[in-house]
Amino acid sequence: MIIISQILMILGAIVLLIAGIGILRLPTFLTRIHPAAKTTTLGIILFFGGVAFAQPTWAGRLFVAIILFLFTGPVSASALARTALTDAEKEKFYTKETEQIEEEA
Repeated sequence: MIIISQILMILGAIVLLIAGIGILRLPTFLTRIHPAAKTTTLGIILFFGGVAFAQPTWAGRLFVAIILFLFTGPVSASALARTALTDAEKEKFYTKETEQIEEEA
């Protein structure tokens, strides 16, 4: 069990490191959101999974934390990306058809 937990924690740390590099290297805010949300969620799941294997008494709490990260990370990144769009950028990403669909909903 110790080897599995160490492998998961190392993989989680590597994924988090890649996410950090991606945040620093990508040029715009909208492209930086992707590694900040998706990759860090995967890294935290792997790391917490490794901790759960190392400390089975914490598994319940870590499972709740993983579920919270699964829901809050991508949702908050989506909200930030939607807020960050300016009017000029909206014209590039949204067409009149999508605006009509949004108005009907």
